Amino acid sequence: MLQRRETVGNTMIAEHVILPHLESPKVKRSQILVIRLADPIDFDDTTREIQLIVTILLKSEEEQATKQKIAQFTRRLADEDFLTELLTNQSKKTIYQLL
Repeated sequence: MLQRRETVGNTMIAEHVILPHLESPKVKRSQILVIRLADPIDFDDTTREIQLIVTILLKSEEEQATKQKIAQFTRRLADEDFLTELLTNQSKKTIYQLL
């Protein structure tokens, strides 16, 4: 499903960061997955050197309060300092606190 979603358009939101997202009745619990790669990858021909993948999986008919929390988090991804911390900080505890 995510691959099919990605064919709709590029989900690169910042240099080295992609934000694939999906809303589906097959998703049982909404969640955000944050994956920092040990080595950058080329996602496709136009999206290269990806180091951070933030995936949003949203169940159909999710409560508005949950959608608002997810929206707040995604707005934080526009903050360059926040992204830099996610990309470079080596402390799992600090990264968890950032999220």
